[in-house]
Amino acid sequence: MRGLIGVRQMADWLHARGNPWKALVLLRAYFDESGTHAGAAATVIGGYVGTAEAWASVETKWSGILDPHRPKVTWFHMTDCIGKKNQFADMDSVVCGVLQRALAKVLKESEVEPIYMGVDSGVYEAATSPEFRRKFPKPYDYCFFNIVRHLDYWSRSDANGTPVAMLFGVTDEYNDRSKQALEAWSRYRMFPTLGPIAFDYPWRCVPIQPADMLVHELAASWDKWAHSPTPGQIEITPILAAMVKKPVLGGFAGEEALRKHVANRDWLNPGPPFGGLSGSSS
Repeated sequence: MRGLIGVRQMADWLHARGNPWKALVLLRAYFDESGTHAGAAATVIGGYVGTAEAWASVETKWSGILDPHRPKVTWFHMTDCIGKKNQFADMDSVVCGVLQRALAKVLKESEVEPIYMGVDSGVYEAATSPEFRRKFPKPYDYCFFNIVRHLDYWSRSDANGTPVAMLFGVTDEYNDRSKQALEAWSRYRMFPTLGPIAFDYPWRCVPIQPADMLVHELAASWDKWAHSPTPGQIEITPILAAMVKKPVLGGFAGEEALRKHVANRDWLNPGPPFGGLSGSSS
């Protein structure tokens, strides 16, 4: 698959002694491989960023928690664990819950930092203009742009501008488009802290599995808000609360936020992004 070209080179770059930072972001939950499925409440990209040393610690502890369940469970997938499907089909529900909480604790106690972006998929077309959608055709494209902004801002504010490499989960529709967008922005010297982008599968890349867990719970939190009879601030799920430290760099864009962004016409502005995990949907 074309999207996997360069993964080995990326791995070498990520673990090079002189380049200590790496980032993992992942499309998940309400997407299928061809885009947003009908009726999806939210599109979310999310993941974690940290040093190579921090990631080595996470990977060791993460794998150690899964070890007692091998060989049946070889990697963690949040949807399968909750639904008791595939590798988790015969696992007791109580054991599944214990496993989730143990993995969440690893992340909360780690030195990797969560970063995310979500958008209300149901209002995206109505809240944006045709011109805007030429820049960001689907909610994913808008989320990807904001993830890039978040990472660049995080690097400049928290990591002295250290270059960040991005590794995304493989998704057929968006990998090439994301790579092309990042290359175009780089030609205009936007987001100067960001290094290469590559793609891999969560079953063979442990750090993508925490990103899978994060976006699942972010999307579930948004879905809970979207279907609440009295919407207000987003109420995060217990597992999400157990796995992240506040403040979190990111936000959900509802209809009001989308309309403001369209009206402001700062569509390629790499300045500090908006929002936060405890923020409202606007």
